[in-house]
Amino acid sequence: MSQTTVRLFKDIFAPWDRNHPEVVQQMYDAVYFSRFDPVGPTGLPFDELLDCIDVVDSAIAQLQQQIDGNITLATPPDFSTKKSSSRHTLPTW
Repeated sequence: MSQTTVRLFKDIFAPWDRNHPEVVQQMYDAVYFSRFDPVGPTGLPFDELLDCIDVVDSAIAQLQQQIDGNITLATPPDFSTKKSSSRHTLPTW
């Protein structure tokens, strides 16, 4: 999840936001985000990249805790053996 989040913001969202500040401003104005965001549309891409650094730092810290034996992750359920009763299916990447 962390890798996907960082990749999306680094490669797609932040560059788009940087190249389209007028569209971002229009979105802010439409839903009144501008009163809650002190950086505005020109600062948004940089905030997004700083958030990516936070995500990566947290992932590194968690991996280090695993290496040190301080935490053990639970085994995820095996979704391949269960039939879903709903119409929704899990993506296969």
